[in-house]
Amino acid sequence: MSKPLSQLDLNLLMVLDKLLSENSVTRAAKKLGLSQPATSSALGRLRDFFEDPLMVRNGRKLQPTAFALTLREPVRDIITKIENTIERRVEFDPATSSQEFTLAASDYSMLVLASALHTAVTELAPKVRLRFVPLELAAVGAAGVRADLFIHPETYAKGRFVKLFRDTWVFVVDNDNAEIGSRMTVAALRRLPFVRFAAVGTGHTVLDSALEAADLGSSAAVTVAGFGAALLLIPGTRLVTLCPSRLVQVAKLAKHVRVLKPSFAIPPLIEVMAWSPVKDSDPAHAWLRAIVQRVATSIDDLL
Repeated sequence: MSKPLSQLDLNLLMVLDKLLSENSVTRAAKKLGLSQPATSSALGRLRDFFEDPLMVRNGRKLQPTAFALTLREPVRDIITKIENTIERRVEFDPATSSQEFTLAASDYSMLVLASALHTAVTELAPKVRLRFVPLELAAVGAAGVRADLFIHPETYAKGRFVKLFRDTWVFVVDNDNAEIGSRMTVAALRRLPFVRFAAVGTGHTVLDSALEAADLGSSAAVTVAGFGAALLLIPGTRLVTLCPSRLVQVAKLAKHVRVLKPSFAIPPLIEVMAWSPVKDSDPAHAWLRAIVQRVATSIDDLL
């Protein structure tokens, strides 16, 4: 009658492997760094589990039984695979790697980071691929979306994360909008139709609080799912929106819109990079985190 596999641990398999290769309890114990009594005790447990003598004395030597010989190659194969897996885990060569990394980010973070990050990665790892996915899909656990890194506002940060860069909030109106002067006031905001964004994980907790404090919490004429979409609706209309200042520069809409500073306080947008703790010791992931942080630092210095 076969016994539960839970009674057979890796240490016993390692003892069996050495006994089958050395044909000696003494030599096997020496190779394993164990005492001879401990090795003999392990052999006793192995005999009990397999219900076979495994090693029998022939004169002054031990010899494997016929059943033990059938175990020799499978046991060696198991141990070799485990050893190779452990050794392979610490290896990552960006110059030759063809790994794909998935980054979950809002449209704003993608527009600000993607180009510079691609350039930095390509210089060091020409075969490495970057895949950007919408932050809202990763946030709800959409099928097929497993992100290596999450780039989002500090408001949503938990677990492992580091700060990347900060941005200020600005109002944006059409360049020919004559209903507003050089500064966006609460009174002007109440007159103009407002474009609001409501995507998951794009920093709206702080932003909504600031708008509600100015009694603008329910004034949206249009609601969209991202900063970029809100900004693109502005040219040629009476609409007004609020977005991170870098987005206007990256979208290259300066000729078509005016950027106005708010007349009331809005906390800055602080973007962070977050990841699962299980990735902490992954050398490939550590390399990616360092690259992202370096690129983000260079961007932050430009503000």
